[in-house]
Amino acid sequence: MLDASEERIADLTGGDQLLLGNLALITGASSGIGRAVAVRLAGLGARIVALGRREEALKGLCEEIDASAGGQPENSSRYFVGDVRDGPFLDSVLRALGAIDILVTTAGVVVPAPFLEADPNDWRAMLETNVLAAMSVCQKVSRQLVDSKRRGQIILIGSALSSRPTANAAAYSACKAAVSMFGRSLRLELAPHGIRVTEISPGLVGDTDFKRYNNHPALARQFDERPYKPISSRDVARSVAYALTSPPGVGVDFLELMPEGQF
Repeated sequence: MLDASEERIADLTGGDQLLLGNLALITGASSGIGRAVAVRLAGLGARIVALGRREEALKGLCEEIDASAGGQPENSSRYFVGDVRDGPFLDSVLRALGAIDILVTTAGVVVPAPFLEADPNDWRAMLETNVLAAMSVCQKVSRQLVDSKRRGQIILIGSALSSRPTANAAAYSACKAAVSMFGRSLRLELAPHGIRVTEISPGLVGDTDFKRYNNHPALARQFDERPYKPISSRDVARSVAYALTSPPGVGVDFLELMPEGQF
């Protein structure tokens, strides 16, 4: 269900069904930003396809969305359980769906650590998920859109750390910087086909799975003792909705949203 502030935003943008008829594929939808984006876009009328690795969470998300849609089959959501690094898995999903109108890449891994103590296996996991998997799903969806001569939009979830690096996140910052440059290049290549590409770059988001991946006690304390309040996944979802509902001819190339006081 949309909360009161989300309903007001829908009113300001001209109604709550601005994405009616659009099929939106969201990676990393099990929790955090991906889940919030799925709920927000469903509230704007989009049909949601949620990808993630946790079936119970995805099932609960789709049940919530479908209940909010009043059980109307044209607005029913779907989910697929798998790893976005798995190319054959992505191929099977896209074969089952056909043409996608909206792609939002929120799947990501962050393992913060002091560089001298970091595990190179964690670097590899971040690179494969945050960069290579995002590039792969973008290529597959873009090929479908171009082949079918459909307009569409790709939203890449980046990070403010791509341009404002901080200690203890060297590998993550490097990965998000790669995503940012990839998005800029992709925007130039897809513009002639009528496909818009937007990078959403949030600062610290408080309700993600950060702590699930963070095993360093000092960094966990640093996270909890920050002098500013993190933004929420819903804040990021609102920015995604803004980019997707911008009028034809208006490209929202980049949005950065920060907690007041960060950096």
